[in-house]
Amino acid sequence: MQSDVQVIKQYGSHISSIRCNKCGTARKFYSYQLPRTDFQVHCKKCDNNFLVRVEKRKKFRLKTRMTVSFSKWGDPREVTNCSIGNIVNLSVDGFCIDYYGSPKEFKPGDTIYFSFVLPDLTREEINNAGIIKWVKRTNPNNFGQKLLLGVQFSDLDMHQRKALGFFLMGETNRNLNP
Repeated sequence: MQSDVQVIKQYGSHISSIRCNKCGTARKFYSYQLPRTDFQVHCKKCDNNFLVRVEKRKKFRLKTRMTVSFSKWGDPREVTNCSIGNIVNLSVDGFCIDYYGSPKEFKPGDTIYFSFVLPDLTREEINNAGIIKWVKRTNPNNFGQKLLLGVQFSDLDMHQRKALGFFLMGETNRNLNP
């Protein structure tokens, strides 16, 4: 008997598939069947027990790796000392930046200006402002701390919102139908 934790990210009301990490057998659950707290799943095929943690999300988040330029002082295309990071997940409401810097440089509530290019056929540039919602350290050493910044879009125009939506839809379909 083996015990592991599996994280299920739940977006709205859809079917989630929980796969046994020992034998690969999948069980499907509707979102209304998932409890709000962690729960145990028993695989009848291989007798494996594992813990499932449900993370409720308001919007779908796409795991990605896109370069982003950002600054507290204005449009990063015009600021000479802007920060550079990677967008590690993206949704229609915002994104998460992974970068090396000082934890004192950015704090929740700060407005940042950002610019990134969608890696699809349109090569649409998304540049606007966002609000930092949270800051997390991922390796608390003394030099060059790796940080994650949660950024919520402030005011994307309709054109950028549509481009972002079409990009996310296309990538989701590509990931579901390889």
